[in-house]
Amino acid sequence: MDQTQIDAFKADLDREGYSHATRSWEPGYQMDEHSHDFNVKGLILSGSFSITTEAGTETYSQGQSFTMSTGCPHSEAAGPEGVSFLVGRKD
Repeated sequence: MDQTQIDAFKADLDREGYSHATRSWEPGYQMDEHSHDFNVKGLILSGSFSITTEAGTETYSQGQSFTMSTGCPHSEAAGPEGVSFLVGRKD
């Protein structure tokens, strides 16, 4: 993962008022359907990550970003190699 891309993503999060942290999940980790009371933006640092909503499942790999709006019901899953991602949240 290119550090320039990570730094630019963090700068965007900061500018838009998001707090951020890095998370890592073991291979195959799954989280049942839930929603958040905040907006989410994430950047995949390594591995892959899937989000399932009523519209279907989207899988994101290293270097790709995703967003999730407040209140959107979804489930989440790490890929077979696990995932590490930079995630921002904004209340």
